[in-house]
Amino acid sequence: MKRAENKNMMVLVIIFIVTLTSSIGYSALQSNLKVTADLKIHPQLGKSLYDLIKNQAVLDNKSSSYVVSQNGIDFGKGSTKDGKNGKGVYELHTTSNNNYPTYYYRGAVTDNNVLFAEQCWKIVRTTDTGGIKLIYNGKAVNNNCLKPSYDSKLNDTEFNIDNDYDGYTNNYDTTDSTIKTKVDRWYEENIKNKYSSYLEDSAFCNDRSISQKYSVGTTYYQSYERIIINKTPSLTCNEEDKLTVANKILKYPIGLITLDEVVYAGGAQEENIDFYLGDNNAYFWTMTPYEKDTTCVFMWCSFSDGYVNDNATDAYAVALPVLSLVHNIKYIKGTGTADNPYVIN
Repeated sequence: MKRAENKNMMVLVIIFIVTLTSSIGYSALQSNLKVTADLKIHPQLGKSLYDLIKNQAVLDNKSSSYVVSQNGIDFGKGSTKDGKNGKGVYELHTTSNNNYPTYYYRGAVTDNNVLFAEQCWKIVRTTDTGGIKLIYNGKAVNNNCLKPSYDSKLNDTEFNIDNDYDGYTNNYDTTDSTIKTKVDRWYEENIKNKYSSYLEDSAFCNDRSISQKYSVGTTYYQSYERIIINKTPSLTCNEEDKLTVANKILKYPIGLITLDEVVYAGGAQEENIDFYLGDNNAYFWTMTPYEKDTTCVFMWCSFSDGYVNDNATDAYAVALPVLSLVHNIKYIKGTGTADNPYVIN
């Protein structure tokens, strides 16, 4: 009889414990849900933008869904509407063994839109430190990038009023070019006080090395030999022409796109609107010098037909600022399309 009573008592104790635990757990769950609901979304709770890009990438030196050649992308030609010469995210094969391989967008992609600092941007590529390099695409309207409004302060600017200089910074760290002055001022007005902590000090390449092979009478820069003649763009830059804040050549971690990056994106010396930079009615400057005779000539690219061309530094074109987000940057929502861009908190 006593055994039965003891057994019944144990059952009652177990029921009491289970009930109490459930009640406490439920209360704690309700409390946690309330706290979570009251918190603002923190960027670290989002998804890694770098990992998203990495997981989409395929090697650029072999055939794939949008590359028909067994040798990979032909950089002597632009990207095409049918995507047979590249469309999507690619891994630069020469960087595959690096700690952070370089991944870049190419062709008529529509999913590389980013909303950051109340501005619209296009993802160009990742950097050798795992950062995310973006190019300006106008101010957001209604929190999307369907019809961004371009800042008029960046329109119709010379690369440099004095067209004898061949640098983004003339004599390197002594005198700013006209376009650098405008880009720096835009940074101060739109990025500096609120968003600079999201950026890495990425190197910008103002490659002024001379092509000894082709410089007869006229001085040609390596960009001419590398891209126009050999059709081999490169993201490698000589140390002297790497511009950073750390080496005190740049005031802020912002600059311009290079001709090599435009070619990786799908641009070429032919009409090509089938890449993500060919969607407006103007030319935009690159940071790449082309040749120098009586004046210095820089490379630019047409928004309207994608054609890569050159002109003297006192000609007028659009300045499109370029910057790099830090490696561990998170996005809190979005699919990368113009109407639903990746949102950096």
